[in-house]
Amino acid sequence: MSRILNAVLPVLYEYNAFKGIDVSETIRGIGAKMLSERNKIVRNFKKLGMVSNSANDSQALLQLYQNYCTRNNCLQCSLGSHLLGGK
Repeated sequence: MSRILNAVLPVLYEYNAFKGIDVSETIRGIGAKMLSERNKIVRNFKKLGMVSNSANDSQALLQLYQNYCTRNNCLQCSLGSHLLGGK
């Protein structure tokens, strides 16, 4: 399933973008119907109360992890700031 999410959908998007066709809503709809990914990062977010109901949700959590958690930018992230007692 992750192959579809991480390989097929991006290629589908880029191919259609090249042809001038906007399929972003269609791709988001496919991601919304797919199950959430199962991995350590998603499980750790779940322990913090972040529920991942679809592949779109799990991709969002992975994006947060890559852009904030791995770079120690906790205070720039609303979840990290909340967990650390910030605003």
